[in-house]
Amino acid sequence: VLRLCLAKRWRVNYGAHPKRKNYQMAVPFQAKDVAAERTECGHPDVGIALTFVHYFQAGLSKQQLRNTFEKLKHLSDSKAKATYREWVACLSETQRSGIGSLDGVNLEDPNQFTHKVFPAFHRHMDVICFWLLKLILSVQAKQFSKKLLSTASDMCRSQDLCPHWRAVTTGFSGTDDLSLVLPPTIQQKNIKELELTNGVQLMRILKAENNNYHSLLPIENGSSFTNQILEFLNTPNCVKENTNVVLDAGALVLNMGNREFMTFTPEEVILSYHCTQGPFLHWEKDCQKINFARLACECGN
Repeated sequence: VLRLCLAKRWRVNYGAHPKRKNYQMAVPFQAKDVAAERTECGHPDVGIALTFVHYFQAGLSKQQLRNTFEKLKHLSDSKAKATYREWVACLSETQRSGIGSLDGVNLEDPNQFTHKVFPAFHRHMDVICFWLLKLILSVQAKQFSKKLLSTASDMCRSQDLCPHWRAVTTGFSGTDDLSLVLPPTIQQKNIKELELTNGVQLMRILKAENNNYHSLLPIENGSSFTNQILEFLNTPNCVKENTNVVLDAGALVLNMGNREFMTFTPEEVILSYHCTQGPFLHWEKDCQKINFARLACECGN
């Protein structure tokens, strides 16, 4: 479970759903910053582990931190002060100034909360653990005592394999990559018109324009792939090679939103990205945007 969770990428494979206000646990993502709708982690341990990892990296919002302190003050006086002393023990003298004791924390003072409490505690791991254990997991991580589970092979049972099985398989979705792991009752039948697809893709990859590439350096000393990509897009060589489209297929731009990244790119570069209304094509120069789905529909008509 731990290896599976650490292999996943935050904000690409998992994260908190931005629209489900009453559900704070981590959910699977379809792409960078695109949460899968009405989907939750099927394995409870995976869901809990990804939730902790998400908030350790994202931190708590102001409202979540405020709820944490309200919950803390509902504990007994001695237990609340002992817990708070553990929180402030790892803070610097500057951070502890004015909020060194629980009695000095005034949630009604917006200036103190914004400039002292929030910067000191919103990424504090002990505070995040307290919020998750006391307010979130006890409610949202509940599981039914029994659950019906099935795999693709279970859904494709055949009387040829076992006489008492009655399920009938009429079709199964997949690609060439999955052909070796299809259930034993399934035979792959490719559409005649699509048999040339692999050859066409190979011809496109072997074009002369794909003979060159630019390698990104390993991340170290606070650098990021985002800065390297922006530096490359603004180099004379990039402009000379007529680089005009950015496809972030590997979701390397993690510390910027798509719209924010667009503002730092040259005017000639076109960016395509997914948003809540569907894929959009943006021109920074004229601030135009075209919905791909609508455009395809119009071309089809």
